[in-house]
Amino acid sequence: MPTRRNFLATLGVAALGIASRDALADGVLLAPKRKLKKVGLQLYTVRDLMKADLPGTLRRVAQIGYKEVEFAGYFGRSPAQIRALLKQNGLTSPSSHIGLDILEKDPVKAFADAKAIGHQWATVPWIPEERRKTVDDWNRIIDLLNKLGPQAKAAGLRLAYHNHDFEIRPVNGVRPLDMMLDKTDPSLVDFEMDLYWVVFGGGDPIDFPTIFAQSDKAGIKHYFVEHDQPADPIATIRNSYQYLHALRY
Repeated sequence: MPTRRNFLATLGVAALGIASRDALADGVLLAPKRKLKKVGLQLYTVRDLMKADLPGTLRRVAQIGYKEVEFAGYFGRSPAQIRALLKQNGLTSPSSHIGLDILEKDPVKAFADAKAIGHQWATVPWIPEERRKTVDDWNRIIDLLNKLGPQAKAAGLRLAYHNHDFEIRPVNGVRPLDMMLDKTDPSLVDFEMDLYWVVFGGGDPIDFPTIFAQSDKAGIKHYFVEHDQPADPIATIRNSYQYLHALRY
């Protein structure tokens, strides 16, 4: 389908956020001098701080200026506790990374908890290496996503998939991302494009202003900062926020 080809061809025009493929239609470059309304943070960046002091970390994140966060674990807190902490700090959390093992074990509970917190997307963050060695393996992953999608929808959520580099590297001559875009149901499965991993995998997502200028065309809904191994997590997220908050495109 053309919309899926556009997503794949631009590899980053639909980047840094969760993009609905239905929105990837032909369009024109938007007028310059816009800015991001909200800058979000993937909390995996501050996971060690979250483990030691989750309430304090969310408070520091909000004080820096972030308005949205994406979770990667709740560190023993209940959905009600997480929702309350978000409210206390003036934060919202459109999405959470939820492990495939959790979704497979008890999807009803996983989706119900995500909905109770206030998430809109349940995002699959990783496929274990032993489950993605062959084309048949990837077909099984695709079938699983198509199975989980309706369950997420029934809970009032959307399912999304977060890429790394291995979806962009061919397997037996076929790029897994091609397969996923072709075979997952666009009405049920969205994609969250990680710019770092696109580059690492051999793609070229161009520069931030060019990407953001086509955000409506690409269907970008949210933007999250993430750094897997920051030397100083707070300094990293502060610098990233200041850059993105000041960026005009």
